[in-house]
Amino acid sequence: MYDVEVIGAGPSGSYAANALARRGFSVHLVDRATFPRDKLCGGGLTRKSLGLIRELEPSFDNSGLAEPIEQLYLFGPDGKTVREARLPVGEVALIRRRDFDAWWRDRALDAGAEFSQRPVGLDGARFLVAADGAGSSWGRSIRGPFRNSEIAVATECHASADLPPFAALLVSPNDAGSGWGYSWLFGRSDGVLVGTGYRRDQEGDLPALRGRILLLNRRFTSETCSRFDNWVIPLYHPRPAAQGRVALVGDALGVADPFLAEGIANSMASSRVLVESFVRQKDFSQYTAELHRHPYFRAMRYFEFLQQVVGTDGAAAFQALSSPGLFERLRRMLSDPGEAAYLAWGFALRHPVTALRARRTLRVAGRTSPPAPSLMPGQDTTPATNSKEPPARA
Repeated sequence: MYDVEVIGAGPSGSYAANALARRGFSVHLVDRATFPRDKLCGGGLTRKSLGLIRELEPSFDNSGLAEPIEQLYLFGPDGKTVREARLPVGEVALIRRRDFDAWWRDRALDAGAEFSQRPVGLDGARFLVAADGAGSSWGRSIRGPFRNSEIAVATECHASADLPPFAALLVSPNDAGSGWGYSWLFGRSDGVLVGTGYRRDQEGDLPALRGRILLLNRRFTSETCSRFDNWVIPLYHPRPAAQGRVALVGDALGVADPFLAEGIANSMASSRVLVESFVRQKDFSQYTAELHRHPYFRAMRYFEFLQQVVGTDGAAAFQALSSPGLFERLRRMLSDPGEAAYLAWGFALRHPVTALRARRTLRVAGRTSPPAPSLMPGQDTTPATNSKEPPARA
C-alpha cells in the first residue's frame, strides 16, 4: 500500500512525487506514456518556474536542458510598434518538453518514487493526486467541467531558423473587440516556435489568427511555417481542488495564469502548496482553502483583470504596457506574480475608462475584480514613450 499515488508525470505530477518522496512518503508515480515523449507546449520557463525547480533540484542549472533568453520584444496590435528589453540571465529560459519531462520524472525516481504505467488507484494507495491534464476524469468529477471562458486554446508551429535565443510577444492577436489573446515567438537553437493563444469563447477567425502567426514569423525569419498544432490550457479560477482522498494539481485543476497563460510555473506551484498542506494535515482537508489563500494564487485576480483589459482595448493595453515603468513591471512579473497588482493599477491610472469597463465585465461574469486603484499606493505613472522597431530578420 502506497501512501500516495500521483497520476501524470508532467511538471506538476513529477514535482509532487519528488517533494512527497523527499518527505518520507511512499509514492507511486504513474504515466501511460513511454519517456521521453513529445508534449505540445511553448516551453517557456520564467524565473518562477526556475525557482521551483531549483528548490528541489539544484542540479538543473547543469543539466543543459534550458536555453536562457536575453532579449524580449513587445509588439502592439498593429504588428509593427515594439518595445525591446534585455533580460537578466536566468529570468526566462526555453526548454523542449520531451527532454525536460523525462529529466524531471527521473529526478522524482531518484528521490524515491516508484514509476509504472499502470495505476493502483485508491485500492493500492491511501491518497491519490491527479496530475493528468485538462481531460482528467478525476478533475471533472471534483471541480466540474471547465467553462469556455476558463480555457485558453493555443495553436503553434515550428520553423527552422538560425537565431539567438529571444522572445517576442504581440498583444491582442484577435481583431479589435473580439477578446483577449496574444501571439508569441520563441527563438531556440533548433528554430523558432510561433504561436497564438485565445479564450475558447472568443476564438474569432482562426485563419486570421494563424495569419498573425505568420506575420510575426516573417518579422524575424524568412523560413516558412506550415504545420499547426493545437492544445488547451485551463486558466486559474477558484474551484474545488480536493475531495476526500483525491486532490488535483496542474491542468487537472486548471491553474494557468489568465493573462499570459503560463502553465508550468503555476502547475508546480499548485503541487508545492499541496505537499505543504499534506505534510501538515496528513490529508487533503485544507488543500483547497490553502491553495486559494496562498499569495501566489491570490495574485491571479490581477492577472484576470489584465486579461480583461487586453480583451477590452488591445491598443490601450499596449500603450500602457510599453511605457517604461509598466514594461519593467511586466518584466518583473515573470519573477514575482505579486507585480501584477502594480501593473493593473498602473494601467488603471493611464486608462481609467477601459479599466472600469474591464472591472464591470468581471463583475457581470461573477469574477473577483481588484479594488479601486486609489486603494493601491505607489503606482508607477511614467507616461508612455515612443517605441522602437525590431532588428532586421535573419
